[in-house]
Amino acid sequence: ANLHSRKKRGRLLRGCFVHWPRFLLRTGGYSVLHHGADEIDRGDCGLAAPVLLLLVHFSREKSFGRQTEAMPPRRYGSAKPLIASVPKPPAAPSSITNGDAAEETESIATASHQDNPMEFELCSNRSALDDELDFSSSTKFRTKALSSASAKIRKDSPVEVVDVDAPHGKRPALPEKKSSNQASKKPVKLSQQETKQTKVSAAFIGEFGQVRSKLDDIEFILDGLHPSQSSEVRTNSVMSLAKLCKDTETRGLFRSHSLLDKVMDALRGVTGSESNLALAAAVALYFLCTDAANLDLLDVTACQILVQAMVARPKDSKAGGGGSGGGGGAAQAIDTSSKEFKELPLFKRRRLEEQAKKEQGTDKKVLLLLSDATAQLGLPADMDSQATEDLLTTEHLMVAACTSLSQRHAPFRDTFREVGGLTVFCNILMDSLLAMTLDKSKLPKMHVPTWRLVRDMKLLEAVTYMNQPNQTQVLQEYSTVVQSLVELSATLTTALRAKPPLAGPQRDRLEGCRLAGLKVLVNLTNHNPVGWSQFYEADGVGTVLAVLEASSEAKGMGDYDALTLGLGLLINTTELHTHNRITLSTAFLPSGERALSFLGRLFAAKVIRGENGRTDFKAMPVDLLVVAAYTSVLIGCAVKANEEALELVYEAMGSRTVRPLVEVLEYFIVCHEEADKGQTASTDFIDSLSSVLQTLAGFLKQPNKA
Repeated sequence: ANLHSRKKRGRLLRGCFVHWPRFLLRTGGYSVLHHGADEIDRGDCGLAAPVLLLLVHFSREKSFGRQTEAMPPRRYGSAKPLIASVPKPPAAPSSITNGDAAEETESIATASHQDNPMEFELCSNRSALDDELDFSSSTKFRTKALSSASAKIRKDSPVEVVDVDAPHGKRPALPEKKSSNQASKKPVKLSQQETKQTKVSAAFIGEFGQVRSKLDDIEFILDGLHPSQSSEVRTNSVMSLAKLCKDTETRGLFRSHSLLDKVMDALRGVTGSESNLALAAAVALYFLCTDAANLDLLDVTACQILVQAMVARPKDSKAGGGGSGGGGGAAQAIDTSSKEFKELPLFKRRRLEEQAKKEQGTDKKVLLLLSDATAQLGLPADMDSQATEDLLTTEHLMVAACTSLSQRHAPFRDTFREVGGLTVFCNILMDSLLAMTLDKSKLPKMHVPTWRLVRDMKLLEAVTYMNQPNQTQVLQEYSTVVQSLVELSATLTTALRAKPPLAGPQRDRLEGCRLAGLKVLVNLTNHNPVGWSQFYEADGVGTVLAVLEASSEAKGMGDYDALTLGLGLLINTTELHTHNRITLSTAFLPSGERALSFLGRLFAAKVIRGENGRTDFKAMPVDLLVVAAYTSVLIGCAVKANEEALELVYEAMGSRTVRPLVEVLEYFIVCHEEADKGQTASTDFIDSLSSVLQTLAGFLKQPNKA
């Protein structure tokens, strides 16, 4: 510890490893390990390999475990290591003769070789080992003292005993030095594993230290979330955990060290009790659940925690964080002007005020943490900071996390239903729908309710996509959801067609809300007779026809999406439902035009004819082909078992044949089959198209119709 030269310290450590390991083991040699580790902390990575090799050598001793347990704990990164004094070996009694001393030394060497033959081999081949382990920049370690010590350990060499009766000042005669030592020229035979252990780079040492430091921080934070900790400690811990979960590298440490379950259990304790820390815990849950690498690691427990946090509310609050149905948003402000507050004792009022200040400070820290993640959180960019803070609630974070999981992980949809999450979420959705229909005149200015409803409908779309049990549960437990969505689509369409027309963010917001509602209706009516019946009772055919008429007149991308979704929704509800099919064949648009005439005119406007009168598919863009194919399918469903309705289509198309409809549909089926080749695509859609194609092809065989 007193050596200030790096070369001397390196030589000392290598000498400890080669010659004195068993002596150090008995006399407190762990201080050498402590000192070497702290030298590495200070940047002297050249001592890494000697320290590690000395540790490997100590681990072979039987007493290593007992001495390790007796060692005082050493915190990572301590400035001053605990240095134990090394006691001096006891001096040999003067009564021992030279011969007895030689026999005793030889017996010690023999016992040492029997206990650990590897130690004898390393000591006898010190030169080759010195060449292998020369990690310093100095010359090779060659001293007469080490040569003499090595010679004493060897069995076949005579033991030199110092003559105590030699005259003062005269040096005893040394044995004649041999020209060369053949044993020292032989290289040390190390195993492959030991060779790998000696090759430790400074970069690896530094990286390992950083990982160990982060793991220590994680363990410290998780201990701070224990229910027995004080409120202040739990608050600081959950804030620190939210910061760690935001970091991508830290989330990787959770996976590589199997800490994800432990973190989830800690967050369950925070969100389980009605705590005002729910918002910070929701931030940590959001970043963990939206990480694509964690999809296969999140089980039923994680889903239960998400649902539990979705309905978490702050303490002493009867309503959630603003908006529809709660959700632990920013801390609730105490109404100091209320009569109940003024009637409280003075100490209670002060305590409530102090508690409110602490909660507001915690929420401000959370919002500051998420200031650079507004786009990832799905928050609107056209709102001011105060509105964004009001929207950023625990409910929003959990709904966004469940949406991400449902879109990318199909098994989560079933798990979400099994743990009761679908029922909890549908209550939130119905509150959002109710808030949108309270005052229709203020619809264009209702920023927050519109945004919240779009968020909820995205989750409903995700959990009902290609999932029959989820569709059935929503339709049976909430029988008014289809009717509410149909009325919402009609209201939004009327607002979008108002004069003067809306523009900018207001129009985009309303169009996005209408598209989200149409997507949910498409999922709920996909091969579901309950959805078909509820759609018929809500007069959905007339509403969707109004959407088609309004969308066909505009040329924006939102209008194209609304057009294709409306056509798909009508195909779902009229293909196998007689009442909806009859309603479509006899329906009128808001402009007074017959529905079938409108469909025939729409098809003729999208199809491009060639010189020979046939459809030129090479000249048709993909968007025109999709609209034409959907329109031909819908016409085929409408004229099924109703040949009189086909006359309206002929008149609108300007042709007395259905051959263009058949050509477009055949080409569309071929394109789908080619696109789905090699994939596990469902055949239900192709079967439906083929059924409609057979219906239209039947009219070609009738001369009076072709």
